[in-house]
Amino acid sequence: MPLHFHTGHPTPWTEGLVIRFWNEDGTDWVGNFQNRWGWSHKVLSWPEAEALAVLVRYDFYLIDFNDPSSFVTLPSSVVSGAMLDDEHKLLFVTDSSSVHAFGRDRQLLWKTDALGGYFPRLMNCVDGVLSIEVEEEMDEPPLKVRLSEMDGSIL
Repeated sequence: MPLHFHTGHPTPWTEGLVIRFWNEDGTDWVGNFQNRWGWSHKVLSWPEAEALAVLVRYDFYLIDFNDPSSFVTLPSSVVSGAMLDDEHKLLFVTDSSSVHAFGRDRQLLWKTDALGGYFPRLMNCVDGVLSIEVEEEMDEPPLKVRLSEMDGSIL
């Protein structure tokens, strides 16, 4: 039986994208992910946190390797990207107007909204500085923004 993933925390009627995952010991499990707007997906393995980050179209799930029924989401968000910092201590997730940072315990550490634009795109995170680009106005070049990985403050 697949495990059902839904941003409202699991519902037995979820129908969507089905993905099979294999554990290091050879066992496997199947996730059935809510699919609101299409079939695109991204899976990011985060071994240091014993977690998987799964983006299914615009929904986000951060899943415990050892207990896939334990996961966190960002409900009511239109998630657009995910990236680990250079030391794999933090996972950054973007939605239409914010950047969220999760620690290895899979808990949300901070969220930054005041980016000066929309649709943040993660560029890189090096030496404690997260670089992103945001759209200010249509037909304008993107604004480059640098955030502290510690607390999300703009540098």
